[in-house]
Parts: sequence; C-alpha cells; structure tokens
Amino acid sequence: MLVNTSAQESSKVLGGKFINISIEGSRFAERRLILDYIFEKNKKINTVITTFDSEFVSTLHNFSYLTIKQWDMIYDKNWVNDYNIYVNKTFLPYIFSTFFKLISGKEVSCENRDFDRPASFFAESEHLLGGIKNFVKNDYNLNETKSAVEKIKNKQISKDELNPKDLALIKELFDKDVIEPIKNHQDTEFIMIIAAYSVVKSAIAFQTNPAGAKLQKYFLKYLLNQNLPNLKVYGFDDMGFTDDIANYVDLGHYSKDINSKMLDWIAQKKGILTTQNFDEYWDKYEQKSKAFDLSKFLEELQKAKE
Repeated sequence: MLVNTSAQESSKVLGGKFINISIEGSRFAERRLILDYIFEKNKKINTVITTFDSEFVSTLHNFSYLTIKQWDMIYDKNWVNDYNIYVNKTFLPYIFSTFFKLISGKEVSCENRDFDRPASFFAESEHLLGGIKNFVKNDYNLNETKSAVEKIKNKQISKDELNPKDLALIKELFDKDVIEPIKNHQDTEFIMIIAAYSVVKSAIAFQTNPAGAKLQKYFLKYLLNQNLPNLKVYGFDDMGFTDDIANYVDLGHYSKDINSKMLDWIAQKKGILTTQNFDEYWDKYEQKSKAFDLSKFLEELQKAKE
C-alpha cells in the first residue's frame, strides 16, 4: 500500500533520509524477513513506515500462508541447503522460465531501480483514476463487486468464527511478525498505517465476511493494547478520500496524491489511534461499510461499462 510513496518526499516532509523498499502484495512474514536483514546490517534505523493490511488477518488461509515454509531454506543461516531450491518441483518451472527468457533475450523482472519508489505502479494505472467511467476499465473492479453482490443475495456470508486453536496460531504469527520487531528495536520509531481501502472494498469485507472484519478489529485493538512507546498507529478512513472512487485504481489502491497527503497528516500527527479513541473510529468505519449499497454501486459500474 506504500509502493507509490516517494522516499524523497518522505525525507522532505518527515525529515531524515528515507528509502522505499515496499514489496507489492507482501505479507507480514516477508516484511519481517526484510526488517531482520536491515537491522542486522544497520543498527541505526530511525523510522520505519509500514501498513496494517486488514485482509491479512481476516482469514487463517491468508495468515498461514505467511509462514512461507517453502522458502525457509533461503532465509535461514545455512547456505548449504540453499541449493535445494534447484531440485524442488515447486520452483523448477519458475527457474526454467527465467532461464529461457534470459537466453532468448526477453526482458526479465530483474532491473536496476532507485529507492524513491522502485515498485510503484501509478504510471501504468493513472488512466483508471477519476471516476466510475475510468474505474470500470479494470475488469477486476466490476467482477469483484458483482461477486460480492451475488454472495449477499444468495446469503453466502461467512459467519463462522475461528476456533480457539486457529486463533491462537494467527496470534502467534502476529506476535512474531508484527509485534516482535517493534519490541526488539525500541530506538526505532514504527509508524503503522491502517491500509486505507476504498469504501467499496471495506463494504465487501463487512457485508460478505463479518467474521473476518471482527478479526481485523480484534488484532488492531490487540496491537494498541501493547502500549508500545515506539509505535504510532494511524487510521485515515475518516478523512473522506476513501468514499470517493475517483481516488482509486482498484478496490484497494489509491492515487499517489493520497500517498502524499498521508505524509502530511503524519507530519501533522493527524489520525493517530489510541486505546481511548479506537472504538469511536472503528464504529464509524464499520457503520459506513455496512451501510454502503453495493447493489447500487454495481448498477453504476454496469451502466458505465455499456
């Protein structure tokens, strides 16, 4: 969610010298690996800005995926077993695919990038900004909304809550991948932004998976209740921009202008969540998401598609 945030702008607005090493679609466990490596190489990290991606704690499937057991051989301290990847049938197709691209002269994903926003995608997606007519050009937006409306009509709502064993597993992973790095580096300030998805995406979450939405609330409160002095959690869902689809290229990702506004809000200390104001913030967010008319929005999308 921060791939479009400029490191140079962050340095100017917040001070210091930032680099942006966001990985699009990265889970908490992957970020933990990167943080561990960074702190091993450089003990003096002043500030880390990251996101709390609600959907990654809304299902056991998403969170158990974070254990990334398939890749553990690469990230442990034993270099000998790194070669096992070349005899693993899961990875061989990717290895051969990359190899044949290289020998055929085709471009592969390995490129030299700067650290301003190397993973940014705004240049390729700006044409989707501006409103319904542009938003619907992305078939994903229409299909996801349509699927959600059909689930609601057919009452295919996920109401089942996790059993205590599964919840304990998610909590163990959350402690390890999210909370531990913050506790282990008390001299580093951690700024965590709750991923500011569009109201459409939030509505889909609350209206089709209320059990998952309940988990999101649980882990946010759990995080705040840690009372970590070097952590600030920001919520921007009440700033208005999440209600305007013109700011979004898909259900979750906003324009780079929103990334800039977030930096300004952080500098002004706007949107900080605490144990005292969280319930009020969440209640408004939940009510807005539940009240959003997905059927009407789908009609607008289908009309714009004609």
